[in-house]
Amino acid sequence: MKTVKLSGPEAFESFYGEAYGERWSQLKASLLSPTQHVALIPPKKIPPIDWRPDTYFPHVFWPAENNGDQSIAEQAQAYFLDYASLFAANALEVKPGDAVLDLCAAPGGKSLYLSYALQGMGSLQCNDRSDQRRVRLKKVLADFVPHDWQSSVMVTGHDGKLFGLKRPEAFDKILLDAPCSSERHVLKSPEHLKNWKPARTKQMAKDQGSLICSAFDALKPGGRMVYSTCSLSRLENDGLMDWFEKKRKGQFCFVPMELVLGEKTEYGHIFLPDKTGHGPLYLSVLQKVSHV
Repeated sequence: MKTVKLSGPEAFESFYGEAYGERWSQLKASLLSPTQHVALIPPKKIPPIDWRPDTYFPHVFWPAENNGDQSIAEQAQAYFLDYASLFAANALEVKPGDAVLDLCAAPGGKSLYLSYALQGMGSLQCNDRSDQRRVRLKKVLADFVPHDWQSSVMVTGHDGKLFGLKRPEAFDKILLDAPCSSERHVLKSPEHLKNWKPARTKQMAKDQGSLICSAFDALKPGGRMVYSTCSLSRLENDGLMDWFEKKRKGQFCFVPMELVLGEKTEYGHIFLPDKTGHGPLYLSVLQKVSHV
């Protein structure tokens, strides 16, 4: 019997429809809706008087008109980002004096939050291999990191898959916000949707596996790592954590989280826009065992 080849949109619909069942139609509609942003305002800057401070995150404010408009951002000297992203950065529990690596840092919103947590004490290495993305990353850091804290922040363009080899056990905390399938972007891009295949998420998971092994080797014993994606695919989220647990059995433990939004998963937490209005964002927190 001849197999019918699905088009990109048909394959996408089949893959995620099977994964999310009856929930998929509502989730898909929410992914096609505008992203809701919050404003991350640099320390020592005063937000507009009609903006509401966030309950959970310092330096975060909810604009009176929450549309992420660039003119509003410029007027307020603020960086706009998806609210769910802050949960990933915050879960790293960075403290002043830590040596921190943001392995895939561009465009830079999470890096900003980490730099504010350091308060100019310790170090933050913001790495991204893409030349184009590093240009934007450098601009974000220059615009929004307080001048007297910028000496603690550096930008590099190394291959993330080699960090464990080049910088073994060098960092107290590592954020791996891994390149992923980014289905929200795919849905809004006719060209990307046209060319979508299930092999995409399988290849992404393979690349993420190389990155997480490298990041883990760069982490100090006793150090903490947060793995996150903006993917909907289990292969890139809990599926990868399941693989990594077997790969590095006994070398780390998963840190449980009690978060105010989102849904628990087997190995972490996920924020989906149909339920939270934010995301997609998946995160899992890992603690490396100390040497005996």
